[in-house]
Amino acid sequence: MAYSQISPRFLIMFHIGINNQTFINGGAGGGNVSAFGPLGAGKKPEVFIHDAWTEYAVVQKKLHIGAGLHYWNGVSRMASASTLNFLTIDAPIFNWPLIELSDQFARQFGLYIKGELGRFYYQTSINKPFSAPTPVSVLSNGNAINAPTGLNVARDAANNNWALQGYYTYQFLDKESTLLPFRVGTYVGTKKVFNIGAGFHSHPNATASTTARDIDGVATAVSRHNMNLFGVDLFLDYPFGGDKNMAITAYSVFTVMILAPIISVM
Repeated sequence: MAYSQISPRFLIMFHIGINNQTFINGGAGGGNVSAFGPLGAGKKPEVFIHDAWTEYAVVQKKLHIGAGLHYWNGVSRMASASTLNFLTIDAPIFNWPLIELSDQFARQFGLYIKGELGRFYYQTSINKPFSAPTPVSVLSNGNAINAPTGLNVARDAANNNWALQGYYTYQFLDKESTLLPFRVGTYVGTKKVFNIGAGFHSHPNATASTTARDIDGVATAVSRHNMNLFGVDLFLDYPFGGDKNMAITAYSVFTVMILAPIISVM
């Protein structure tokens, strides 16, 4: 990962790397290990671009605009978590609700704005999600293309709609750096942080479900649904023990995921 503050107002950032490689899996471009035999499953992993974006400060600290493949996510703090400094229990995957579905390892292409107004911090982006491979539809003869497998089951659906997302937080104690999107998991006793935040992610017609079948079980009607995700969270990192760098770290999040008419709550 590398970034450069080319001028007081202009920043570029580039991040390339490997994810999820171990000695026994994650190799050969994400899992195609047939060419390497039984001893090759962890070799030659795929290197890919994580982040590539540029940013301009319209009003220093208060209003920055940027564009590219970015990680300025909505819903919650941990939807943009740093993987370098979080605790072992900080990575339940639902914190990245769309990972590898409509994003590239939690990143999407888009435009964003961010800034600080006193102790209030905001970030909002409009993005072009990666699409499902084939459309969900029903042909005129009643044969379904990529239709969901059962009634009341929603799945990702190909579409060209843009998604809107944002995250907003109030910082009661020490202010955190907002130069990069990666949210710290613990400061290990070096900061006093207490934040309350809220966020969302909205993608029109992102999912689809089969609403009717004929007597042979073939889908005859498919309905599309808007996807709306909401989150409210709290983060506390409070030092104690003097110069021993000990801290109490706590994080709690409540999320509501509306993927179809049925609501998922976590």
